[in-house]
Amino acid sequence: MENNDEKWFEKYEQQLKELLEAKADIDSRLENLRKQILVQMIDHKEEKLKTDNFSVTLAPPRFFVQFDSKRFKEEHEELFAQYSTAKQKEATIIIKKSRTKSTEEE
Repeated sequence: MENNDEKWFEKYEQQLKELLEAKADIDSRLENLRKQILVQMIDHKEEKLKTDNFSVTLAPPRFFVQFDSKRFKEEHEELFAQYSTAKQKEATIIIKKSRTKSTEEE
């Protein structure tokens, strides 16, 4: 006897697959377009563009400081605990594409 409750996800699976593939394609196309715009802004020495639909600002390369919290926690456990605060996040889901032989071979 097949339990329908065990297969409830099947009705979402194909839709999820299609949307994630479309999102990956759109993300890739947007990143490519952003790179093209960046090159043109540099070539035209434009720092800011404004149209009826968009405002585009060139953010030049910059250095920044990145805090290594993992290393700090290992080396200064007491200080880390003293300045850490526990917070609760809302429930969510994590979606990862399953690895199949065809994706592992690529």
